[in-house]
Amino acid sequence: MERLTNEYSQLIKEVEKELSFFDIPTNDKCIVKYSEMPSLLGGQFSLFLIKGNSNNLRLVYKIWDADYDYKRFSSGVYNLDRLCIKTHSIALSDNDQKKCEYLINNIQVVPEKLESEGFIVLDGTNYKLTIKNNYVDKEYKWKIPTNDVQVFTPLIDFLTTRIVD
Repeated sequence: MERLTNEYSQLIKEVEKELSFFDIPTNDKCIVKYSEMPSLLGGQFSLFLIKGNSNNLRLVYKIWDADYDYKRFSSGVYNLDRLCIKTHSIALSDNDQKKCEYLINNIQVVPEKLESEGFIVLDGTNYKLTIKNNYVDKEYKWKIPTNDVQVFTPLIDFLTTRIVD
């Protein structure tokens, strides 16, 4: 039986669940996972930087086509089992692989957390970053980051500029 809802919070929770999972082949490993989940309709995506067994890097990203689903479920009742999640895979060029590895390997000292406290955020974007390299194996979550996010900004910018809708 298909799961239906008219509750926006359930819809966003299901979108986040769908976007956070990617079935990685056995010999490959995910070295970076990054997601942005705005609380408002649209803009939700996640990306996975995958290192293959031949040490080649590829970028897999998943995007929720919120506009399509909004039009398709115009009655306001969403089918949680039929969300339009698009998955794309990009093999990084040799130059992009070198730059990406350089950015990752330069992350040697990492902050304890990235969430800035003392703010009230009613609507906003939930960010999540997981990074695994020779120096770190850590997951971060934040809505409003501390200045320490600058450690990861070059890598995040590099990866997000590689994705297209």
